[in-house]
Amino acid sequence: MSLEGDFPVDLATQLRLIPEQGHIWLGEQRAFLLQLPAFAAFRKRLIHAVGVPQARYLLAHMGFITGATDARRARQVRGSRQDAFQAGPLFHAMEGITHPETVRMEIDPARGHFYIEQIWHDSLEASTWPAHLPASREPVCWMQTGHACGFNSTFFGQEIQFREVECRAMGHDHCRIIGKTPQMWQTPAPVFTPAVAVPFSGLVGRDPAFLHACRQAEKIASREVTVLLRGESGVGKERFARLLHQLSPRVRGPFVAVNCAAIPDNLIESELFGVEKGAFTGANRSRAGYFEQASGGTLLLDEIGALSASAQDKLLRVLQEREVQRLGGERRLPVDIRLLAATNARLEEAVREGRFREDLFFRINVVPLVIPALRERPRDISLLIRYFFRQYTERHQRQIAGFTPGALRTLLSWHYPGNVRELENIIERGVVLAEEGQRIGLAELMIPEARRTRSTGISADPAPLLQQWLDNHSLNTLVDTAVQRALVRAEGNISQAARLLGLTRRQLEHRLKKSPRS
Repeated sequence: MSLEGDFPVDLATQLRLIPEQGHIWLGEQRAFLLQLPAFAAFRKRLIHAVGVPQARYLLAHMGFITGATDARRARQVRGSRQDAFQAGPLFHAMEGITHPETVRMEIDPARGHFYIEQIWHDSLEASTWPAHLPASREPVCWMQTGHACGFNSTFFGQEIQFREVECRAMGHDHCRIIGKTPQMWQTPAPVFTPAVAVPFSGLVGRDPAFLHACRQAEKIASREVTVLLRGESGVGKERFARLLHQLSPRVRGPFVAVNCAAIPDNLIESELFGVEKGAFTGANRSRAGYFEQASGGTLLLDEIGALSASAQDKLLRVLQEREVQRLGGERRLPVDIRLLAATNARLEEAVREGRFREDLFFRINVVPLVIPALRERPRDISLLIRYFFRQYTERHQRQIAGFTPGALRTLLSWHYPGNVRELENIIERGVVLAEEGQRIGLAELMIPEARRTRSTGISADPAPLLQQWLDNHSLNTLVDTAVQRALVRAEGNISQAARLLGLTRRQLEHRLKKSPRS
């Protein structure tokens, strides 16, 4: 395989063809070739089957995931070099999608200012538009626009929305895209923009606290260091651990997750380190422990604070010597693992009280990664609601019309002591219990009345709350907040949001243009 011209060698070597095995690799990801006529036919049939809006969303989402993967690959290949960002358009070219040319780029993360303008020469998607048909009335490069959103949002750690403002299918000379933050765009995002701002290994969110944790994970993923994941129960510690594994050089090795609190004390050592036949009553055969099973990959010890004193001693010795000795055995077996530990307890207190070894704590706390609770990232609740709703309606093959206003208010206001896991369970419950074709109501969510009252804190008379608000905020802020809430409830539909506010669509559009915050 060869790439013509002066294509960067560090990127060119990421593409590997192994025809004798039937493999094509782009970095650590397996790829495949799809000929343009086949893609054009697939796109045509997809539009015919599900309609333009849904086809546009599906192709954009597929591009978003590819772009996010390319962003992580760019970081792996070029690290923090200044030219790491340029790897994105070059990967797009390597994948045979288009030849991108950046014509303007203004990036100032400190001020939250992002403006990126690119021209796509010879766009693959624009080429799917039949030449014998009249020009399209709208841009058609949905997958490529999704790729730009996914790459830039993941690379910069905040949501960047791209829109195609010129397209060859519309009769323009070439395709042109512009990318800005949501705040810089004066109109709501297109309906096909994926709800997942930065999708990492099933992680969903765009709140700064959440994105900071994602960026920290990205930085340390490729380093062979022990990481202690800290956070409340249900925040997604195991999903972050999987992200660290997927972004590491050990990605082709096993990922083994162990909940230490779920293993009885008398079995913890045999489960972790293995057992030889006859070591104790019932040990009828020799068996490898989790350390051996994870060799060559990553081992996650969740709830590590639950380990007994004896297990802590052996764990410390394994981490120091990189060898395990099975229960009842004499041989020392080498293990090659990266250890990740997770806890929702305050291990510092356990150390002071003598329940956890101090030297083991220092050994596992090389790099702490703190994952915020859901109540600390309120901007993500609406994203997660849409994400889980879509996931479980597809999984359970249900046609559900959404949520009633009361159910949505409760979901948005509850403080979720069980974090993301609790929200996920509530949404799945609602999807399963709701009537086909109807909306999910409070009865289907099955949140007890006492919890709803405590979570919302809504008084029958809103006047005192409004007076308290206006003592500290301007009237414009109140109006902007009402507009934002209406847009969230209407999922970005301006006409529906206007009805919720008692306005006409034209009045609401005027308000959106007048207020940058809205």
